[in-house]
Amino acid sequence: MYGVTTGATAKRSESQVAVVRETATALSDSLRTYVVRVVGMLDRKRPETREQVDALLQPLTSWTSSASASADEESGDDPVTPPAPSPADAPRPVG
Repeated sequence: MYGVTTGATAKRSESQVAVVRETATALSDSLRTYVVRVVGMLDRKRPETREQVDALLQPLTSWTSSASASADEESGDDPVTPPAPSPADAPRPVG
């Protein structure tokens, strides 16, 4: 009854799905561009750049979605946080 009242069980129209897909794609593209640019700041000759890159990527590496956190709580599993990628594994700037 609650789902019917709130509209949560109603089928989404194609235009609603398309808007969500476009927005999600734009967000994904923006995040990818940000990460590539930040990782491109790494300079092996200047160790302080690693600290700067780590600080700039920290919100992304520590973020967990509330949906996956809820699912983990329901299943009783401890949430698994993947290790942050090492800047040493990042592509090296050309030049």
